[in-house]
Amino acid sequence: MAEISNKLSAKKVASSRLDPTSYADGQNLYLRVSKSGSKSWVFRWHPKGQVSASELGLGSLASRTLEQARTKAGELRAAIANGASKAELKELIKPRVESDLPTFRHYAETVIANKKASPKYRSKKALDQWTATLKAYAFPTIGHKRPGAFYGLPGVGRRASEAKLRMAGAIKVAPEHWADRCR
Repeated sequence: MAEISNKLSAKKVASSRLDPTSYADGQNLYLRVSKSGSKSWVFRWHPKGQVSASELGLGSLASRTLEQARTKAGELRAAIANGASKAELKELIKPRVESDLPTFRHYAETVIANKKASPKYRSKKALDQWTATLKAYAFPTIGHKRPGAFYGLPGVGRRASEAKLRMAGAIKVAPEHWADRCR
């Protein structure tokens, strides 16, 4: 027996009189309304070999329309039919938006180049150590991050190693406009 789909209408979804519960649209798509009245899309399915259902959030009603949620649910159903794992399904949900903002690595390399070019900076050995510390510790963990994704340096406390303390100092030297975007 075919599952009934498209039970929800755009008018019903936009209504402010919905009780806090889940409303099925059909074909694994649900509109979840919280007690506060916020609305979000949920994709529910039963993975093979599991008794309980799994859920993936598809975003809020403000970020995805009913039609967009139905389209995304269709993509997820197709991926499940092709044997996709939950991790692969999560990748399908996240929109891939490439930011044109430079990464931490870009800013740090710019600072290093500026320091090398500056006649005021005399200690080549200190600059080489500083650069090596960034390459060894910072770039592998936060070098790819863009402004807004950096929330601090994990593992740098009172008992931090000299290298971690040096790296923390090096990170603080990043240009002010990068630091401002991270707050």
